[in-house]
Amino acid sequence: GDEVTARTGHDDHVPGGRQGQRTDVKGQFKIKYTVENMLTNDDDEFSASMLVRTTKRPFYDIMLDAAEKDDKFSFTSHDFPGMGQYITSLNGLEANTSQQTFWAFLHRGCYECLMPVGVSSYVPSPGEHVVLSFDSYDIFNRLPNCIWP
Repeated sequence: GDEVTARTGHDDHVPGGRQGQRTDVKGQFKIKYTVENMLTNDDDEFSASMLVRTTKRPFYDIMLDAAEKDDKFSFTSHDFPGMGQYITSLNGLEANTSQQTFWAFLHRGCYECLMPVGVSSYVPSPGEHVVLSFDSYDIFNRLPNCIWP
């Protein structure tokens, strides 16, 4: 798989209002990208959000850019031919099938839901909040799948 490592640490939080939905430069817009750990007590070191200026492209490409800017977004992934990238670790925290833990790919807005596709296929919309959450397989019982018209 691919491995990305970043150099600096910095948290940037999205300001209130609808500002995140504004298109700033022709073809560019902002999304919020959050990494969180729902299972262990490492949240002070771990939870991070970043406002990302981007264009319409797969979220995986946005992850690569974020990892270059902030080491809390460094990750490893495994490429499954025909399916895309599977995130195996973020910020050094690894998914573990025997412990039934993984990196859940979520949309967070008026409600929270599991993304219907992976990071290689999903293209975020302006103002969207995309989350990678370290969680257990039980999340499939707690959250619905996202359904878009």
